[in-house]
Amino acid sequence: MPYTRIIITVLVLFFVRYTPCLSQTYQKDSLVVKELTTQILRYKNAWMNDDVETAIAMTHPEIIEKMGGPDRMRQSFDNSKELRTTYKMRYTGFEFDSPDSILVLPQSYQVAFPVVLTTAFEDGSTQNDSRVMVGYGDIASSKWYFIAIPPGEIEKAKEALGFLDAGLSIPK
Repeated sequence: MPYTRIIITVLVLFFVRYTPCLSQTYQKDSLVVKELTTQILRYKNAWMNDDVETAIAMTHPEIIEKMGGPDRMRQSFDNSKELRTTYKMRYTGFEFDSPDSILVLPQSYQVAFPVVLTTAFEDGSTQNDSRVMVGYGDIASSKWYFIAIPPGEIEKAKEALGFLDAGLSIPK
């Protein structure tokens, strides 16, 4: 019986000690946040300049698969670009605040932060579209993936996308 208590105590201490490591908050000047910001800017550049290949490379493989593969995804991007050209629309903004905390898991970094995407129209008007940008950093490959989700759809996305952790904090 005394061994059982010792084992339980050790397990409790292990989990108490290990649990904080799974959701650390990083300072804005940490290497992880700096790399995240660099990758967000890379994604922003791809989005603003219709760089389809970079956008696909920065899309999680599960999302690519759910969209029907890279060729279908490429076609979707091309259709969107053609539609914007036809209606003389262009992307003019991609504003975000650099996140100051990241969910740290054994195999990934995960973060969600607000982003405002701006589209300009031929008549000079603009439309701002608020989204939640989810970033997923694969620790093993050092790759970052992004997806912009409408705020009302974030819980559905967390359920549908197996790579997102239920503990991911979503900004209001």
